[in-house]
Amino acid sequence: MRRMVAGTVLLTLAGAVVLTVLILLLIPAILKLLATPEDIMSPALAYVRIILYGIIFVSVYNMCANVLRAVGDSRTPLYFLIVASIVNIILDFYFSLNLKSGVAGAAWATVIAQGLSGFLCLIYMLRKFPILKLHLKDWEFDYAFYKEHLRVALPMAFQFSVTAVGVLVLQRALNGFGPVAIAGYTAACRIDSI
Repeated sequence: MRRMVAGTVLLTLAGAVVLTVLILLLIPAILKLLATPEDIMSPALAYVRIILYGIIFVSVYNMCANVLRAVGDSRTPLYFLIVASIVNIILDFYFSLNLKSGVAGAAWATVIAQGLSGFLCLIYMLRKFPILKLHLKDWEFDYAFYKEHLRVALPMAFQFSVTAVGVLVLQRALNGFGPVAIAGYTAACRIDSI
């Protein structure tokens, strides 16, 4: 089990770094492809770049939550996610109203909340399940072992990407209606996710 967790850690961190760098390089072209209105291009770029810095935190949370679910604890990751959502809402108001930081503040609020959920999940996992504390031998590279990880993970990733592509198509259509429609849709999505 520790070898599996170590493999998951390595694949998760490698994936987070590759995605962050790749998308940071491509994000201006992606936003243009999505027909993002020029008058909101700058704040959109700022928001997405800040959110991308937080991919590592989302990855850590998801990895730890999945490991906790695998050992039979599905409630605790949910509790940490609830705490992070409340912190995100509080920080959104604080950054927007007190610091007047606008879109960038909302992005930083999200990244901080994601970091908190990942940190809490990781600390809890290591304290509650000492068997998950990794040893040096758990980190040994085994090509077949990682190949099996990817054999299971890549089809699931592809399945999620189909949904993500659908969201991008919807976003491109929505962007044609201008900034007010985009803001309304974003607010509705935030309420829906809560």
